[in-house]
Order: sequence, then C-alpha cells, then structure tokens
Amino acid sequence: MNFHWQEGNKLRLLENGDEFFPRVFGAIQRAERTIMLETFILFEDDVGNALHRELLAAAQRGVKIEVMVDGYGSPICQINLSTA
Repeated sequence: MNFHWQEGNKLRLLENGDEFFPRVFGAIQRAERTIMLETFILFEDDVGNALHRELLAAAQRGVKIEVMVDGYGSPICQINLSTA
C-alpha cells in the first residue's frame, strides 16, 4: 500500500480500551468499502463479541473485511470471523 499524507488529516493517541473501542466501532459502522483490522489481543469477552457483531454487520452491508489477530496475544480466542 502506498499512502500519502493529506492536508487536514489528524492523529490522536487513544491510550486505553475505553477511548479506543468506541472509536473503532464507530469507524466500522461508517465503513463503506473495506475494513482492515490488525490487533494483538482479541478475547471472547464483551468487547470481543461486540467487535465480532460490528464486523459481521459491516460484511452484511457489503464491506470487505480483513482481520489479522496475533496468535501469541490471543492464543485461545475462538471467535469465528469467517462466517460473514
């Protein structure tokens, strides 16, 4: 991929899950074409299951979903992301 900085872009450090996940869910809900998600930790907890639901809903809208989950940080995760 080749991305170029465009005027008006902003960066903001989200320091914890309370800041991060509401923004991620909002971005997933607004996605129109593609979602590329990479995460070190994914658990089958309330947050992981909510993420799964949001990704499935996006896929059902026709959004292409690509997810990479680290096997070390999420060794026992059984969430099936291939059902969409």
